[in-house]
Amino acid sequence: MNDVRDGLLLLEMDENSLEKYTYSLKDMRKVIIYALSESVSNYWPELALNWLQKKPEYLDSDVLYWIDNLIKDKNKYSQKVRHLATKIRKNFLEIPST
Repeated sequence: MNDVRDGLLLLEMDENSLEKYTYSLKDMRKVIIYALSESVSNYWPELALNWLQKKPEYLDSDVLYWIDNLIKDKNKYSQKVRHLATKIRKNFLEIPST
């Protein structure tokens, strides 16, 4: 992946488009973390959260850290986005580790 912005554009075009491209797990985590850390609007975090709902295999402790930060910041993120983040965190914590 040349740039995180490439992944964000694909995320914006179609959340499923990322499967058509050869992005490593590490690269995709960079895209997701960047989107979750975006605090100017709810747009990128919401896209990333929607994608994580469909692809929970991209959740790890780093992504969870940004999800927790998002949940705590009531001034920057909408209730809808924070609720979705809470749901994803709860589902992640319930997944039994193998």
